[in-house]
Amino acid sequence: MEEQLLVVLVVVAAAGMMGQWIAWRLGLPAIFVLLCLGLAIGPLSRLVVPEQDFGAMLDPMIGLAVGIIVFEGGLGLNFSELRRSGQGIRRLVGLGIPLSAGLTYIAAYYIGGFTWEVSILLASMLLITGPTVIQPLLRQAKVGMRAAAFLKWEGVLNDAIGAVLTVLVLEFILSTVATRDLTAPLIDTLVDLARGTAIAAFLGLGAGFLAAMLMRADRVPEFLKAPFVVTVVVCIYAGAHLIQHESGLIAVALFGITLANRDLPEIEDLRRFNDSLTVLLVSGLFVIIAATLEPEAFSEIGWREVLFLAALVLVVRPVATTVATMRSDMDWRERLFVGLIAPRGIVVAALATLVGSRLSQADLEGADRVLPVVFGAIILTVSLQGFLIGPLARALGLASTTRPSLVIVGSNPWTAALAQTLRRLGTPVLITDHSAEALQAAEADDISVHHGHILAPTEDAPEELKDLEYLLAATDDDAFNALICTRFASSIGQQRVFQLPYADHLDFGPEWRGRVAFGAGFTRESLLQRLKAGWRFRVCAPDDVWPQGDTDRAIAILRLLPNGDLTIASEETTATEPANAQVVIFEAPDSASIEDCKGDRRSSSPSS
Repeated sequence: MEEQLLVVLVVVAAAGMMGQWIAWRLGLPAIFVLLCLGLAIGPLSRLVVPEQDFGAMLDPMIGLAVGIIVFEGGLGLNFSELRRSGQGIRRLVGLGIPLSAGLTYIAAYYIGGFTWEVSILLASMLLITGPTVIQPLLRQAKVGMRAAAFLKWEGVLNDAIGAVLTVLVLEFILSTVATRDLTAPLIDTLVDLARGTAIAAFLGLGAGFLAAMLMRADRVPEFLKAPFVVTVVVCIYAGAHLIQHESGLIAVALFGITLANRDLPEIEDLRRFNDSLTVLLVSGLFVIIAATLEPEAFSEIGWREVLFLAALVLVVRPVATTVATMRSDMDWRERLFVGLIAPRGIVVAALATLVGSRLSQADLEGADRVLPVVFGAIILTVSLQGFLIGPLARALGLASTTRPSLVIVGSNPWTAALAQTLRRLGTPVLITDHSAEALQAAEADDISVHHGHILAPTEDAPEELKDLEYLLAATDDDAFNALICTRFASSIGQQRVFQLPYADHLDFGPEWRGRVAFGAGFTRESLLQRLKAGWRFRVCAPDDVWPQGDTDRAIAILRLLPNGDLTIASEETTATEPANAQVVIFEAPDSASIEDCKGDRRSSSPSS
């Protein structure tokens, strides 16, 4: 038995990570790939049978994992976003939830042909749009921060509210069926709702303020802070859940929101830890839940169920959000975007297994249709909207360009000339500097600039600064360059942060700096001297050659692929040069022109 469970855990973990990697590599929605892998290792191959393999541990394990996932979503919500998008968010939650629930009930009852009991349960479940699906899609599509804030806040709050509402409605329906009475179960449900919400708010807010106070007072050592926070999440989830089912999700969401807005110095470390943990949990949970499905269950989906799902995506959501946000501070593009994007995620999947099981035990009509319809909604919304979100956001002007952007820290004539060259190639470039005077030359050349400190961006900072993909630190302070690279390496990757070569007397370890660009000797002063002496940037086509290796005549700066991916030249970069990459070089004025070089078609590499 132990060996079997060990094999199951290994298979689930491997399938989860494989699914995430495949989704990243192919640019697919991760949840869609994970569902396919879950079906493959579950009902199709029987490698994993969750009900048998995990037994009584399955439901508590899923519940705790979902609690940690919802907490991570709350940890990413900052009140500064609420100040910018507050009216729209309040409308989406305050009016959007009842409107979505009401319209979903009508569609389920009249189009899907479900009983009123099942219809009201579907209405409470399918209003949930979880952050576990929303946030990866927003990152993938590079949606602007204001439009993303609407979906992020709605997703986290809907997760908690919808989960509690679903459990209370389930208990109400089961009590009604058992007693044949409406009044008493309704009163009990309202009392439970008030009690559960009050307890969850007390635990979530209280734990948030207490944990923040302890960490600020240095009562929790640094190495215990992340484990301490996760332990608190588990404890308050369990405490609230034992008093009122699923109210633990409200508690952990409030706990996360409270911590996120207490200005803790360690908040970024907590976010990174919980983000990694959430990726692992989401991967495993979707694989496990998909493995519980039986292909025969989908045979229950007929034409009425298909029409219901179509109405849910194409009518219910757009109408509910349009009406809810009418005369709000959201413009028509944001309203259209939010109305068409509402993927369902892990919380809906977990609730569906609970609801389907309880309804089947009560022998309620239509219980066998709940699970396939809910999973049909998950698969439909994730796959359709996962592929739609990027083109839709770009068409509405709510997303940045699809090409990766480069942020250059430090404004001087050399960085301005490099930015001009890359801009002509279609690569988005932003130069940031704390000196307004230093930025004047770049501004005069119509280059995107940011006046401020990159380590403390303001609310109105450019989108590129808050979601940068490549970084080149080129200030006159070598230690500051290293600090900037260290700060952003954990979020965008060590292979995407570069700094200019530093002085010989400094000895930064590779873990405390970025990759050294261009090779030793090409310091900021050296590059500026070369520029003053007449050196210029030039773009070499894939089949052009240049005086590679002769650093007295030219040096490679970066390589640029047709899709916009770039690699800054460095002795620490060992990537093979693709045949279709352009090379940006910095060359002396007496170097051969492109036309002079075209007689020799030898390959060239930007790595120095």
